Amino acid sequence: MRIVPGDPALMILSGADGESTYTQEDYLLLRSQMGLDDPLPTQYLRWMGELARLDLGVSLEDDRPISELFKERFPVTVQLALLGFLSAVVMGIPIGIISAVRQDSNLDYVFRSIAIVGLAMPTFFVGLIVILVLSVYFNWFPPLGFKNLWEDPLKSLQQLVWPALALGFSVNGTMMRMMRAQMLEV
Repeated sequence: MRIVPGDPALMILSGADGESTYTQEDYLLLRSQMGLDDPLPTQYLRWMGELARLDLGVSLEDDRPISELFKERFPVTVQLALLGFLSAVVMGIPIGIISAVRQDSNLDYVFRSIAIVGLAMPTFFVGLIVILVLSVYFNWFPPLGFKNLWEDPLKSLQQLVWPALALGFSVNGTMMRMMRAQMLEV
């Protein structure tokens, strides 16, 4: 199913610069090959059938199967998700306990405020701030690139630690508030 706005055939024929030359015949042939000249219900049913067979289609960007791209990126996604969750647990539970033990103190108010900010800010915004501050201003890690965990574990973890902390920041707020509430209930 098409979720990208515009005509995929035009996107492919135009290229990155948007100024490639192509003929009307090239355009119509590509639309036919991609099945874009069929009615939308037919395109949708074809897409559902391909999805049932785990055929996710071909990337418009580099003409590779989406399943191939998925296999490349899935391990990194799992690493990042696990590290993000781990950082949320490691930060959220102790902060929640401290906040409950020091109920209504200045430290409690600071921790609760940080938790609310963590819940209010979208993860992508926290990630942008982390990249801007730690990569651009302080030059502590490269803003782009990634080493595989199996190739260079230390470099991989070094590159994943800040994104994992950014990802865990919003979950940390939830974890901290739940832990604080449970501690105060006891």
